[in-house]
Amino acid sequence: MITRTDIKAKRLLEILVLVPMFISSIVLAFGYTVSVGPTGFVSLFIRDLIGVVPWNIYSLPGMILIAGLSHVPHVYLYVSSAMRNLPSDLEEAARTTGASIWQVSRDVTLPMVLPALIFAAALNVLLGSKPSAFRWCSATPTASWCSPPISTSSPPCSARRPIS
Repeated sequence: MITRTDIKAKRLLEILVLVPMFISSIVLAFGYTVSVGPTGFVSLFIRDLIGVVPWNIYSLPGMILIAGLSHVPHVYLYVSSAMRNLPSDLEEAARTTGASIWQVSRDVTLPMVLPALIFAAALNVLLGSKPSAFRWCSATPTASWCSPPISTSSPPCSARRPIS
């Protein structure tokens, strides 16, 4: 929507979407904890309003959501560049033939942006799996793909021949 529509404060919204890219993940995690954690100011406001906090950021879905939000700028950069290069005359032609906005989005725009979406999804899967793969590799030393390299040191003393 930021790329293809004329919304107000377009530049400000674009900067806000890109902010997680420039801030450390530790700072972002601390910010999420302070704002939507069990005693965060947003959580306390919601608890005062409805009596209960409907989320738990320390659960697996909560951690996945927060980790996913830190990768939003990557998706935005790839998809917005694809949208900027997308010719608008194809969408206009579909609209003049009577297609609704949703039909144009599904039948014209999505297929042309799909390569950028697939690449961004693959990038996010790799970025998101990096810490867990490291933990898994360090927890299971018998895994063949993360085993230590073969030692190039000399054989033990018993295998050495005496110098004559």
